Amino acid sequence: MKKLFLLWLVIPMIPIFAYSQSSGKVDKTNRFGIGVGYSFNNVLGDSIHPIELTFKYKINEKHSVYLNVPFRLSKKSSNFNYSLSSSEGNMNARNNLYGIGGGYDYNVPVCTHLEGFVGIGFEYLHLDILTKNNLLTKNEKNEVIHNSHYTYSNNKKAYSLLPQMGLRYTIGHFETEVRYKLYMAKIRDTMDEYEIFEVPVVGESRTYRAPINETKLQGVLSFNISYFF
Repeated sequence: MKKLFLLWLVIPMIPIFAYSQSSGKVDKTNRFGIGVGYSFNNVLGDSIHPIELTFKYKINEKHSVYLNVPFRLSKKSSNFNYSLSSSEGNMNARNNLYGIGGGYDYNVPVCTHLEGFVGIGFEYLHLDILTKNNLLTKNEKNEVIHNSHYTYSNNKKAYSLLPQMGLRYTIGHFETEVRYKLYMAKIRDTMDEYEIFEVPVVGESRTYRAPINETKLQGVLSFNISYFF
């Protein structure tokens, strides 16, 4: 009777014990993972903090490759009214970033669950800034004295080579990663301003800046968490 009672206690513990033994020992061979990350800055601007979708493939213990999709979508609109000057209008703006990249990592075990890595990658980024304003101003007699439509656009494209390094912590099917990327980027920057006047005179003005090409070297830190199947 006692043996049956002990067996009844032990059997339910077998799956739990097996999982605890294997949870920290993940087979990294031929493993596919999907992750999401956050970049603390960006080569196109320190105030830009894109989200990153990452698809990873571990070839074996030492070699892995990845595909990265950074993006940030920002859109806002507002209506304004200045009672003192009898001015009113609206503003629509967007500030969107998207891109695609990929690379290779060479992994070096440090201790249980923890490994370091060095690698190389490539990335393309596109930043699209667009602002539209409509302004209407009236005098005390409710006559329109100014009416205009203003559009501002700024587009930046970056083509980058990315030497990189970082640390990963793996437990079970989950992996967290801190990655430092050194952007060696070629950036193309264009700007266009356009305004149409209806009152006091009908007309238009335009300021177009020829594309500026520049090279930039900047370090970027990102954090990522992934799940491996």
